[in-house]
Amino acid sequence: MKKIALSFVLVLLVFFMQACAMAPMAGNVSFDDPLYFNELTMTFTNTSQDDILYQVGNPADDFILLYRLHADTPNSEDEAVYFTFMSTLYQLSISQNMSMGQLFNLSSSELKDKFDQASITFSINDVVTFNTIKTEIDFYKQNQSSPRVSKSAYIEYRLSIDLSNDAYQSLVYFQSFFNEFKYDNSSFYIRDYDFETFLSMAETSQSFSEDESLKLETAYGLIKAILELN
Repeated sequence: MKKIALSFVLVLLVFFMQACAMAPMAGNVSFDDPLYFNELTMTFTNTSQDDILYQVGNPADDFILLYRLHADTPNSEDEAVYFTFMSTLYQLSISQNMSMGQLFNLSSSELKDKFDQASITFSINDVVTFNTIKTEIDFYKQNQSSPRVSKSAYIEYRLSIDLSNDAYQSLVYFQSFFNEFKYDNSSFYIRDYDFETFLSMAETSQSFSEDESLKLETAYGLIKAILELN
């Protein structure tokens, strides 16, 4: 019995160490770090708060990206179904004060009760869609794997653009500075402030050349553009 308990503890320790290795340490975030899909939020952006992409995702858009990355034959019809369902489920999670992960731990009948409470129709097609997504998420849980994507690819997907080298360098510079900035401004979140306010706060501790200011503005604008789509 002791051997079994010890083995279980060792498995948990290995899994914990892997999880820690996958998550960048606060204050040491790089733009070249990948983003990992998180089954609790159903997004790729449940990151360190020092990450410039912290919580810029939403379950509908991010699941479509996951689908495109891993489906054998992705198609626009399935994407439309998944996007509509995940958008509805996200609104339900907010109204029921439940995480997306908690909703996906429910059975179909339990989820229907939540839909009924929110006066939202839950169709047979919704049951099929829910169970299909649930099976996909359970697969990652059972295999202790987490799908990942580069930050550049994530931004390109969300904004339907191709990042230029200048834009990429701007994002790299912004993330490097943001690590230091968040150390003194821990309660700062990009979604809450425009660029002028951010720059004014940043200039209290550091002066910027014209080129550096332009890089900050370019990168800040890209992040705000994603947030405005949510």
